[in-house]
Amino acid sequence: MPVESTPEEEVRGYGRGTAIKRYREGITTPVELEQELRLLGYAPAEVTRIRILADLERDYNMAVEALSALVAGYRKGVLSETRFFELAEAFGIQRDTALWRLSLEKLKLGLEVAG
Repeated sequence: MPVESTPEEEVRGYGRGTAIKRYREGITTPVELEQELRLLGYAPAEVTRIRILADLERDYNMAVEALSALVAGYRKGVLSETRFFELAEAFGIQRDTALWRLSLEKLKLGLEVAG
């Protein structure tokens, strides 16, 4: 038999996802995220764990968005290869990841890929 959740559990679950999204998009600060989670009824240890998860999601999304923007800039001729790598490093993207993405883009553009 399916287990039904209480209205409080539904609000808490929905609120958690919304609070994380707001934080991930830069709408709220880390302190505000923690306050929202406490208002939803999460215990301090849960707030800490959720904050770690939210930080990981935010950092992942930022890196993916930055890498996509760098590839688009290279594709449009706005960024040189050197500048692509400089900015990738500034955004905290590992050099091998940046090299891999740039090599893929060069293949798509029909350019020579360094070996």
